[in-house]
Amino acid sequence: MHFPLTMPGSKRRTFPQILPHVPVPDLGGGTLIPFFGTGADAQYLHNEGHKLVRCGDGNPHLCKLYNQLRAATAATMAAVTRLVAVFPRDLDGQRAWYIDTRAQYNAAHVAGIDTPDSAALFLAVWRTAFNGLARANARGLINSPAGMAASNGPKKSLVDLKALSGFAEWLAAIPPVECADYVKVLHGAVPGDTVYLDPPYVGTFDGYFGKGFDTDRLVQDVRAIPGDVAWALSNAVSPRWASDFPDATQIMIRRAGTVSCKASTRDSVPEVLIVQRRSSETREETP
Repeated sequence: MHFPLTMPGSKRRTFPQILPHVPVPDLGGGTLIPFFGTGADAQYLHNEGHKLVRCGDGNPHLCKLYNQLRAATAATMAAVTRLVAVFPRDLDGQRAWYIDTRAQYNAAHVAGIDTPDSAALFLAVWRTAFNGLARANARGLINSPAGMAASNGPKKSLVDLKALSGFAEWLAAIPPVECADYVKVLHGAVPGDTVYLDPPYVGTFDGYFGKGFDTDRLVQDVRAIPGDVAWALSNAVSPRWASDFPDATQIMIRRAGTVSCKASTRDSVPEVLIVQRRSSETREETP
């Protein structure tokens, strides 16, 4: 597996705890990923034998990057390699480079440009933004500050090209990442499928992209998933989940904290995995 990208809430280190609890699809069924994020969750599930039948994400910047890596791998990798070659090595140079690269990418986004070069620009912005968080405003423009802090010194490299190449190869082996609201992916589930959801954390990261995220709407949509479709949902610990999903199982896990100005304060934090198995499985387990 290859993990060249990261963002707050990524399950790259946590998913080994989650994986054993995600319901396996029925024979002939598949797994749907409505919140693709960095792709770490999908890679773990795919590596474990889950057939990914539909993947999506509501962030158009991510989707454009992934689909350029998937469909135009050589050209996108070449564009990234060119940026790696000119990435400054000193702190002040990296900060100035970030501001310039962010401006170039935003201009391309406004113009509706979707090419290997624009995908490479977004990847560079993502990799050098504060805490790896390429936050967008209501107009869809990236407005995160530079992520190079004096206390940590300059970044050693822009991106691991070997890992990125492996990630691109994996993307070509799964369905394209749809740029779509999560509900569109949910509606693609059929009996025997499994849905794994990793939405923005309630009350924490739900306002980082565009107009924010409506957790109440998510709850209603997850409740509407048919009983013959299993699902699992990762999120921050909250007292609301017990009343929102009274019949589901809650499993506590711990993840490394990733968002803090100081690395010393990024302690592990509790998180919850909410699991709802298919109604047929629930009946079989009832004595």
